[in-house]
Amino acid sequence: MKNNERSSKGILIKVVLSILFIMILLYTTVSAYSYTVISDYENKIYPNVYVNDYDISKIDKEEVVTKVDFIAQNIESKSITLVVNGKEYTYIAKDLGVFIDKDNLSNKILTYSNDMNSFDKLKSILRNQKIVFDYEVSCSTDKIKKILEELKKKVDTKVVEGKLVMGSDRVLSYKKGTPSFSLDIDKSSKIIEEKLNDLLSGEKAELVGTSQNPKEDSLSKIDTKVSSFSTTYNAKVSRATNIATAASYIDGVILEPGEVFSFFKYAGPYGKKGYVYYDGAIGNGVCQVASTIYNTQLLAGLKTIERYSHEKQMIYVEGGLDATVASIGNRSKVDFKFKNTYDYPIYISAYTNKGTLTIEFWSNSKAKKGKTYKTQSVKIGYKGYKTYLLTYENGKQTNKEFIATTWYPK
Repeated sequence: MKNNERSSKGILIKVVLSILFIMILLYTTVSAYSYTVISDYENKIYPNVYVNDYDISKIDKEEVVTKVDFIAQNIESKSITLVVNGKEYTYIAKDLGVFIDKDNLSNKILTYSNDMNSFDKLKSILRNQKIVFDYEVSCSTDKIKKILEELKKKVDTKVVEGKLVMGSDRVLSYKKGTPSFSLDIDKSSKIIEEKLNDLLSGEKAELVGTSQNPKEDSLSKIDTKVSSFSTTYNAKVSRATNIATAASYIDGVILEPGEVFSFFKYAGPYGKKGYVYYDGAIGNGVCQVASTIYNTQLLAGLKTIERYSHEKQMIYVEGGLDATVASIGNRSKVDFKFKNTYDYPIYISAYTNKGTLTIEFWSNSKAKKGKTYKTQSVKIGYKGYKTYLLTYENGKQTNKEFIATTWYPK
């Protein structure tokens, strides 16, 4: 029995020693392998290491500074798009003072494995675990503001008020005004700084500022030609010059609601610049312009305030539908006046073309309240006329208003 026990113990010792030997051998082998693997990366960056999206795996540590410098140059050369009032302005990031702390980033990359034990180092190498270093983007507020100050000179605008525009085809339209804009440098600078990473990724920054809207303009309500009247004349005599001159003084006159139009106020006195002599009198022919306006006024349904007829009947309008004007020196002797009884402004268009004088009134499409007007001249006796204003609604006559009785003694 004692011999058997000794034999069993001997076998157990041999097994234990064998196991110990194998373990020592394995440890030595693994240690040697680990040492070899880790040693291979002693002067290299571990696999699967990135700076954001830039792969810096397995490069020599001596190349890190150069690689970081290359990455920084790429970032600093990116385009940044700023948007102001719908317009885009592009700048290079470096010009906006964008930079990366290259020394700090390089140091992080070079020292990140220093505190790892051998096992963690081996695990990081063999598992190919991704390690990402984020570059920290900074910027110079002073440079951004300097750029914005230059941009401000381009984008700042003054308020433009709306205005009426008469086209070459004598069609009146209203051009809307535009608000002013003043770039807010401080707020816009903050937007750029806060969105810097997004801007470097291709997003755009909408910059802000203050604005002032155009004033509310009653002229914007003018949208329709409410009446028109034309007369003809001999364009080959100097009288034509007086007609064209008077029309030019009247053209573009704007009457607000309740305002009274005075022919003398705009076209008189009739000896001022532009008027010439014809048939023994300077300014001869201006009465045709007054008469044409008078008929345009009647067809617009407006109220006559002051009107005088000639001593003899004129050939360019029907009897009783003429209006005469006269001035002595710088004073009005005889004037023609009417009142804007609309709730809207009136724009007077007056122009000549090859012996035709045309007066047009423009106002709002609702100014006449759906009514249209016609004049009627009825002869009485040999030298007299009665005139009437006929009102129509929906194509039917609804009123006949007496205007005046006119006599022509000569």
